[in-house]
Amino acid sequence: MGKYKRDKGLQIPMEQRQNLNAKILYLVENHETELYGITPEDIFNVYMGNGGLHGLDRKDFQNFHAYTEAKKEIEQGQFFTPAEICEFLVACVKPEPKDIIYDLTYGKGDFFNYLPTESNIYGTEIDMKAVKIAQYLYPKANLQYGDIRQYSPVLSGDIVFGNPPFHLEWGTKEAPVSSQMYYCKKSISGTEKRGSFGFAGLGKFPFR
Repeated sequence: MGKYKRDKGLQIPMEQRQNLNAKILYLVENHETELYGITPEDIFNVYMGNGGLHGLDRKDFQNFHAYTEAKKEIEQGQFFTPAEICEFLVACVKPEPKDIIYDLTYGKGDFFNYLPTESNIYGTEIDMKAVKIAQYLYPKANLQYGDIRQYSPVLSGDIVFGNPPFHLEWGTKEAPVSSQMYYCKKSISGTEKRGSFGFAGLGKFPFR
């Protein structure tokens, strides 16, 4: 069981997502959710983030590589983890109420819904829109706005959950490092020696 109940039958067409995201964000920013009868559970189920909403057309680019690079620049590797995957990973790891838990690119905080102690949650997120939604949904959590590359964990963690941003190059030409590898290395450096990890990703992690 999570803090919010997942609406398993809800399906939002892609063409409606951007408009719904904007309306939800407006209500949250202006503290008008209750005025319009919008509950936190509604927002948990409906707000979907930037993934797939880049608005770019392949034919406007010279080649597919240029198109994907432009898309990555807009989306910053963002893809919110489906709630059922978050619930499954948390059930596998079995966090205890005392555990300090991080998500280093938390999006709207989908993993947080299934964690035992909201005040023991920490993390950072580069998308300010998602930050505002996550802070609204999980007000007791310790959530910062910022880039994972500049984030310093305030406490040594017991567990890291996350969906690393994929296919971004964060190193240099001389020492390239993928965003997913960076995420994993940072997770390891910020946890106890016996720390646990629960990551969502592609069919396999393309580590390099």
